[in-house]
Parts: sequence; C-alpha cells; structure tokens
Amino acid sequence: MTGQGGTSPSGQGGQTASGSGGTSTSTGTGGSSTLTGAGGSGTLTGTGGFGTGGLGGTSASGSGGSTGGSSITGASGSGGSGTGGVTTGASGTTGGGGNGTGGVAGTTGGGGTGPVTIKAGGASNCAAIMGPPISATLCDGFETATTTPDATVWKVSGTTTVDTATSYRGTKSIKVSSTGAQTGITESTTFTGTTKATNNEFWGRYFYLSNVPLTSYPAGHSVFAALNGGPTDTAGDQFHFIGGSRTQLMAQISVGGGDKYTDPGGKNAGGTEPHFPVATDGWQCWEWHVTATDSYNFFINGTEVTEMAIVNGKSTYSNMDLSPFPIFASMFLGWQFFGTGTAVSGWIDEVAVGPNRIGCGN
Repeated sequence: MTGQGGTSPSGQGGQTASGSGGTSTSTGTGGSSTLTGAGGSGTLTGTGGFGTGGLGGTSASGSGGSTGGSSITGASGSGGSGTGGVTTGASGTTGGGGNGTGGVAGTTGGGGTGPVTIKAGGASNCAAIMGPPISATLCDGFETATTTPDATVWKVSGTTTVDTATSYRGTKSIKVSSTGAQTGITESTTFTGTTKATNNEFWGRYFYLSNVPLTSYPAGHSVFAALNGGPTDTAGDQFHFIGGSRTQLMAQISVGGGDKYTDPGGKNAGGTEPHFPVATDGWQCWEWHVTATDSYNFFINGTEVTEMAIVNGKSTYSNMDLSPFPIFASMFLGWQFFGTGTAVSGWIDEVAVGPNRIGCGN
C-alpha cells in the first residue's frame, strides 16, 4: 500500500497528515506511489478547524496537510519535510472541508445600549418588528390612518390628529397639542390578561419630537406617557412612566395617599435628570421596560436615564417606594399637565410594544 523510498520501508501518512518519506537519500514522499498518499486526512474528510500538516519523514518533503474547513476557519495544514526513496510518491489529496458543525448563528437581537444616532427618514419598519426575533405584539407607524389613528386600537383624546407633514418614518405621525388637558392616544389591546405576569412584563418604544422650547412647559406635574390600572385595581391607578416636574423628566405614581417621584426632591425636582424634550433636540427614541416585580427602566436614544430606574418598587435615585404598581390595563401616550399653561405640542411616531427589546434602530 505504500511507496518505497530507496531500500527503506515505505513512509506512512501521519494519523491526520501526509505520509512520511523513507530514510534513504532518494526523494520520496509519504503515501504510496500507486495510491494517493494521505495529506492530512487526504483519504478521509479532513476535520474542520483543526487540519494539520503531514508528519514528514526524516527530512523529506512531505505532502501538504489538509485544509480544515468549517463554519470556523480551520488552520492550514503544515507540510512535513525530509528526503525519501527513489520514487516520488504522489502528493496526498487535499483533505475535504471538515464536517464539524459550525456555531449556531445568533439571532438578531433588539437594539443594544446606546448611545444611538437618531436619523429620521425611510419607510415604516413595523412589518419587520412584528416578526421574529423581536415579535412585537403591537407596532403602529400610522401609515394607514386617515384623520385619526386606527379606532380598533387607539382611543383619541383632546387635540390629536394624523399629520402628513412631519414623521420619523414613513409619511405620517400623530400630532398632539394642549394647554393642559389630557391629549393623545390610548390603547388597551395588548393588555389581555388579569395579572402582573401577563400585563406588566414588556418592552416599549416610540419616537417623539417636541415642537416647543423649554420655556413653554409649565413648572408643575406633567405627563408624556402613563400605564393605567383597570377599574377594579386597588393600587395606584396610574403609573406616569414618562413625565416629571419643573421641566425635568421623572417617573411618578400616586399610591398610599400621595405622589411618589423618582427624583429626591419630588415635584420640586433638583436632580440630574434630562430636561423635557424641546424642538432643538430633534426626534428622540424613547424606550422603556417594566416587569411584574414593579421594576422599570427608561432610555433616551439607547442610553438609560438611571435617575428614573425603579427596582422591585423602589427608586434607585430617590430611594422612595413607588410600589405597588397597578395591574396595567391600558397605555396613554401624548401630553397632560395638571393645570393650565402655554400650549405644548409634539409628534409621536412608530409605537411598538412586545416581549423583547425593540431598540431604536428597528
């Protein structure tokens, strides 16, 4: 089975490499002169990823090792060396690509932590967001809306209209404007259960564009977004998860007979939170995550606003207890001020909620 190099015994192919030459002064290669010498695993399928070169004879030029192939690039085989017999054995065939199983491709996750560059334009991405891996339970870019959003999903309050002149994606958005009264859109279609495990565990995201300077906002308690309890809920009936006071963003809830804020100063503010959105900020991506354990996180353009975080009902910034959250039954997005003041307006686009993080790029 082996080629002879001089009078010495034939060289044998390495266990996973090329055959070794004989020990005489004539040139020969591993493997037989009548059969193909093994180069790496020339007669077998080379192992992916770890193919090595042939083990050379005493000093002969051995055949090249097999090139391992797999989903991970195998190392190239290294050739042996040495002098062998009279007959030059045929080079071993190149080992086939390895049969090793490659790593499983990771699924495309939701957007990671920021910061994220926010750039308006392009078509609505709701169709992709509703499919895996994000699998949102709701995504609405309002592209099919006429004068008001889809009535099977949204209830409208105050001065709320479909705008075709300004949008983050697609050609339409929701515009809200009010001097104080609740104005915006509310949906309950995604809150189908009756427990915190079914209703209070989800991610959300929408894009918001302010139309006013900071001086247009009133000083008191304001709300951009709220998660509302059902009619029979005995806990705090509204969790104002995006709102605040003194033009600083905070989360707030009315529970146990008083208003509880994530800012140490309460409604008088004084913390380091970002200010309310203003026209010069441009479009912002607002994300949030709530859990059945009364925990909450809020992100602007992919970066968490840590001052608004709540863990197991307690604010990590003010150390105030904001529990228990209600069992959420609906979600409001828009604008509300508990008082009257200058008209505040802005736009909402591409609202999405679901079990996985949606991200700002999706």
